[in-house]
Amino acid sequence: MKFTTNLFSQILQIIPRVSFLRLVHECGAERHAKGFSSWGQYVAMLFCQLAQAKSLREISDRLAVC
Repeated sequence: MKFTTNLFSQILQIIPRVSFLRLVHECGAERHAKGFSSWGQYVAMLFCQLAQAKSLREISDRLAVC
């Protein structure tokens, strides 16, 4: 079976998740986080930029579809 990756996952591969999480840990960026993880917030913000979302409802609807 042939697998293909979409453009969004290809862009996410530019920044390796392990390196991203290592930097988050070194900086202590998640020490007071209660909701989203730093990686989850990065993915959501990147998705919003690529989708050119204009409102919070539009963002949540598009993320729900994915």
